[in-house]
Amino acid sequence: MSSNICLSILLTDTKKKSAIHFVLIQEEVRGVGWMRINQYNLPDGDSNLKQPRSHPTQIPVKPDKHLTVNLSLLSRSNVSEASSIPKSRPGLIVSEKREEKPASSSTHSGIVINKTREDRPARSPLHSISEVKRPITCDCSHNDYDLWFINGPALLDPSTSTFFTTGPTISTPPDFAVKFRPYPRKTDERAKSKVNELTLTSAPPRSSCGITHSSPAMVFSTGGYTGNFYHQFNDGLLALYITVNSLSLNRDVILTVTNWSDWWAQKYAHLLLRFTKHPIINMDNQTRTHCFPSAIVGLMTHGPLAVDPTLTQHKTLLDFHALLESTYSPPGKHVSTLDKSKGARPQLVLVNRKNGVGREILNLKEALKAIEEVGFKAIVFEPKRNGAVGDTYRLLHGSHAMLAVHGAAMTHLLFLRVGMVLGEIVPIGTDWLAKTFYEKPARVLGLEYMKYKIQVNESSLADEYGANDLVLKNPPAFVNGDWPKAKVYMKTQNVKLDMIMDKRNSKIATVLCLAFFVYFFILLAIHLRSNVPYLSKDIPGIEVFNRNNVFQKDPTPPSPPPPLPRPKQINCDRSHRFYDLCTINGPTVLDPVNSTLYLSAPRNSTTVEKIRPYPRKWEKPIMAGIQEFTLISNSKSPLCQAQHNLPAIVFSAEGYTGNFFHDFNDGFIPLFITVNSVFPDNQDFILVISQARNWWISKYGDLLHTYSKHPVIIPENETSTHYKAYNHGQNHPWKSDPPKPRARLVLATRNGGVGRVISNQNEVKHLAEEIGFDVIIFEPIPQTPLQQAYALINSSHAMVGVHGAGLTHSLFLRPGVVFMQVVPIGADWLAEVCYAKSARAMGLEYLEYRIGAEESSLIDKYGKNSLLIKDPATFRGQNWLSAIMDIYLKEQNVKIDLIRFREYLKEAYKKATEFMEKEGAS
Repeated sequence: MSSNICLSILLTDTKKKSAIHFVLIQEEVRGVGWMRINQYNLPDGDSNLKQPRSHPTQIPVKPDKHLTVNLSLLSRSNVSEASSIPKSRPGLIVSEKREEKPASSSTHSGIVINKTREDRPARSPLHSISEVKRPITCDCSHNDYDLWFINGPALLDPSTSTFFTTGPTISTPPDFAVKFRPYPRKTDERAKSKVNELTLTSAPPRSSCGITHSSPAMVFSTGGYTGNFYHQFNDGLLALYITVNSLSLNRDVILTVTNWSDWWAQKYAHLLLRFTKHPIINMDNQTRTHCFPSAIVGLMTHGPLAVDPTLTQHKTLLDFHALLESTYSPPGKHVSTLDKSKGARPQLVLVNRKNGVGREILNLKEALKAIEEVGFKAIVFEPKRNGAVGDTYRLLHGSHAMLAVHGAAMTHLLFLRVGMVLGEIVPIGTDWLAKTFYEKPARVLGLEYMKYKIQVNESSLADEYGANDLVLKNPPAFVNGDWPKAKVYMKTQNVKLDMIMDKRNSKIATVLCLAFFVYFFILLAIHLRSNVPYLSKDIPGIEVFNRNNVFQKDPTPPSPPPPLPRPKQINCDRSHRFYDLCTINGPTVLDPVNSTLYLSAPRNSTTVEKIRPYPRKWEKPIMAGIQEFTLISNSKSPLCQAQHNLPAIVFSAEGYTGNFFHDFNDGFIPLFITVNSVFPDNQDFILVISQARNWWISKYGDLLHTYSKHPVIIPENETSTHYKAYNHGQNHPWKSDPPKPRARLVLATRNGGVGRVISNQNEVKHLAEEIGFDVIIFEPIPQTPLQQAYALINSSHAMVGVHGAGLTHSLFLRPGVVFMQVVPIGADWLAEVCYAKSARAMGLEYLEYRIGAEESSLIDKYGKNSLLIKDPATFRGQNWLSAIMDIYLKEQNVKIDLIRFREYLKEAYKKATEFMEKEGAS
C-alpha cells in the first residue's frame, strides 16, 4: 500500500546556470574585399625598380583565393603601402598559395612580405625570421596592424628615431628604408597622427653602438589614444600580451617605448614587469645609440578586448585576466577588509562619469538610493588617469557587482572575478558599441552580464532634439556610416534613469526600471561573499555611499513601497534555457505512486503543470528518461499518511547520473545554487530525490547530509520512502596516508574501452617520479567512496589527467594546488568550458597540455592530413553530433611525447613545491 506524504512547499528542478558554463561561438563573415597595391614595372634581369604607376591597381579579392604581393623599395623615401592583404597567422607568412602556381619571395629587396605556405609548413614567426634571412621583413596582412621585424643586429639612433640593420645583407641594393608608426590602429589616421614615426633602414648607421643589449627589442608607442582607459588596454597592454605570447618571447625582450608618458609608466610599472625581465627604454629621452640582436616593431591586436587562442599559443582573454590577478592580487598577500559577516550586504561599485565628458547619470543620488534599498552596499568610483591600478583592481575584484554607463571605464570588467555581475547602462545610439566592446568580452570572462537600454525619455537628447527626431528614433539612419555624427551620442548625451518602481510586474520593471534591474543583480551577486582580496580604505576617486547624504535636503523617510501581490499557488518559471523551476506555495501532498503533487485546499480554480526535474531541458533524449511529475491544485487531494512540517526540494538523480562530472554539474552544484538562492540561512528542508539508485545514495550520503539532516525521500521506493543517509563519522575501510615530504602527484587515469586512455601511462609515471614527484595512480569508478577520493585528492599537491569526467575531482583540490589537463585533439573548447574556467575560479595553478597529432591514436586510423586532425573545428562545424563526439572522446587515446611533456611536469613540480613551502610542507 502506498503512502501519501504532505509537504508544505515544493520546489522542483534546481539549476541556476552561471555565465561560466556558456560556450561562445564567434562567426566570421567574409565577403569580397579590395586590395590596394602600388604596382611596379620590373623588367627581367633589372634590379633597379621603376617608379610606380600613377594610379594604383584595384584588384578584387575573393575569400577563397589569396594573392601573393611583392613590395620592393628603392630608397628610404619610397615607402609602399598595402592597405588590405589576405589574413594569415602572425609572422612573416603573409600570402597564401595562388591556385595557378606557387609564388616565391621577392629577391629584389631587403624587405620580404610574402611567402607561400606550399613552400614550407607554417611555423612560429621567430622560426620564419631565421629561415628567410632578410634584414627587414613585415607581416602586413592584417586590417588593424602591421608588424615589422629586423632579423639580425640592429642599431637604434634615438636622435632620428631610426633603426639601422648592422648585420650582413643579401639585398640589392642595400640602401632602402621604410617609415612606420608602431601603433595597432593602422587605418586610423587620427590616432596615427599622435604616434611618432620611426624609420627602419638597411643603410649604414652614422655612429657605432653606445649601449649593447643581448636581448631583442620590442618597439611600440604609447601615443595614439593611450589617454583613454579602454585604449590603454586594447591598443597597449593587451596588444603587448598578444604579441609577446604569439612570438613566444618568454620575457626575454627589451620594451622600447616611444611617445613615453611618465604617468603611464608609473601607473603600469608592476604589470609591465610581467612582460620583460629587463629595464624598459624610453626612446624619447635617450642620447646614446642602442644595439640589439634583433627587433620587433609594432604590436598585434585581435579586436576589441579579444585574444584569439589559435594565434597566441592557446592563450585566451581568461589568461590575460589571470595575469592581472596574479599581478595586483596575488593569493595570500592581501587581507580582506570587506564585511563577510552573516547578513552582510553584497557590494556594488557604480562607476561614475563627470566633468562634462558625456553619458553622466544626472540623477545619481536617486539611483544610489534605489541600489541601497534593494540590499546593496553602494560605492561610487570615479576613475582618475593617475589612479593606482592596484587599489582600483582590489576594489572591483573584491566586490560583487559593477554598474556603469557605456564608456571606456567599462574596461574595468577585466578586474572582476569570474561569475560577478556586470551591468551596462546603454544610452541611445550605442547598442552595437556596447555589444562589441564590452558584452562579448564580459561573456568570454564568465561574467553575469546584464544590459539596461535607456528609453527616449531617459536621454538628455530628447530635450535638445525632441522625442520624434531622427537622432532618437533611428540612430543608425542618422549616423549613416559617418562616424563624426556619432559624437552626439557619445559626447553630448547624458542619462536620467527612470526610477519608477512598479513592483506589481517585476519582469517589465526589470527592463524599464533601474531599481528592478539592480534588484535582479542581488540573487546572482549574493553568493560571491567569499575570499575577497584586500580593499584599500583610502582610494582617490572612491567614496563609500552614505544613505544620510541622500536625505540632507529632505529628511522625511520615503513612503513604503506598495505591497506585493500574493504569489500564485502553483507557479512555473520556464524562461531559462537549461532548467524549469516550479513552486507550490502552500500545503502539498505527494502521491508517490503516480508522481503527483497536490496543493491542498486551493483558493482558486484547478491548475495543472507538468515538469521533469532535471537541469538539462534542452537535451530531449535525456529528459525522456526523467520521471515526470504532475502538479495539481484542486480540492480532491488524497489524505496525508506521513506528515512533515518542512518545505521540500524535489529533483531527479537520473539523466547522466553515474558520470562523475554530471553528478556534480547537474546535481550537487545546482542543488547548492538553489538552496542558497531560495532559502534564507539556516532554513531546514527535506530532499525528495526521484530515481535515486542505492549505490548513488551510499556514495553521496555524507554530502546529502550536509544539505539536509532529514532522511531522503525516494518517491519510487514505497518500502523505504524515508532513507536515512549514513552518519558523519562512519568508519570507512580506506584512509589516505599522511602526506610525504615529497610533492604528491595524482595521475587520474582512464581504463578499458572508454577512450582517452594514456597508452604509455607507466612511462609518464616514471617520468614524473624522476622529476621528483611521488605519483599515485587514481582510477575512479562509480563505486569509489567519495571520502576516499576526497582524502587522496585534497592531500595532494598536483593532479594530472586527460580531459574527462574524472577531472571533476579537481573540486577536491586546495586553492594553489597544481591542476594539469591533458587535452586530446578536438576537445579544446570542452576542456576550457568544463574544467579550465572552474579551475581558475577556484584559485588552482592551472596548466594545459594540448597533444599534437603524433600523440593521438586517431592518426593511425585517419592519417595526419585528415581534416578531423588538422582542423577539428572545421570538421565538426557547429554540430556536436554523437558520431563526431565519439571520434574525439571514445575512439581517441593518447601516447604522450615524454620529451615535450617533461617541461610541463617540471613547471608543475616547481609550482607544487612552492605551494608546499607556502603551506608548510603540507
